[in-house]
Amino acid sequence: DALAPLGLFGLAVPARFGGLGLSTTSWTRVLEELAHIDASVALTLGTHVSLGTQGLLLFGSEEQKSHWLPRLASGEVLAAFALTEAEAGSDVAALRCRAQPTGDGGYLLTGRKVRITNGGEAGLFTVFARVDGIAGEREGITAFLVPLGPGLSAGPKEPTLGIRGSSTADVFLDEVKVEADQLLGPVGSGFKIAMEILNRSRLAI
Repeated sequence: DALAPLGLFGLAVPARFGGLGLSTTSWTRVLEELAHIDASVALTLGTHVSLGTQGLLLFGSEEQKSHWLPRLASGEVLAAFALTEAEAGSDVAALRCRAQPTGDGGYLLTGRKVRITNGGEAGLFTVFARVDGIAGEREGITAFLVPLGPGLSAGPKEPTLGIRGSSTADVFLDEVKVEADQLLGPVGSGFKIAMEILNRSRLAI
């Protein structure tokens, strides 16, 4: 609540969407200064800025950007990045979360994501799932913009060794219905999207 009026949730969001529109060098330096004071605050905000909003900035449609970026920039909605699974950490191609086509352009997402930063507090998740019916390790992986809602829940906050002011929790998806306009990029482009977002997020971490 104290950071939101300062515009810090919108460090990387362009001014036309209500953000500060800082360069990558500038927003990473802001996060560095915050980390000198409190690493938990820096992690929560850094995850929101680098992992949570970068997918929208890089791959979102104009409609998706117009709907979500002002809310993310204002701090109304906290963002999380739901990629990691028990068997798929660095090996993204091993993820098992499923996206079952519903026949009307939508999907039902089912699976478990583990140790998700901001997982217990986020209102918007970038979720990666494998679309049923597409063969290959990487080919079916697709990114979705999933707001907190029916079928999506978080487990208890993990008892971490440090940075305890930041929320780390497992995220569960139980036939979460998403529409076609919630896809982030084309079907099958999720592996590339994840790699690009991760490359940028490493700067923040």
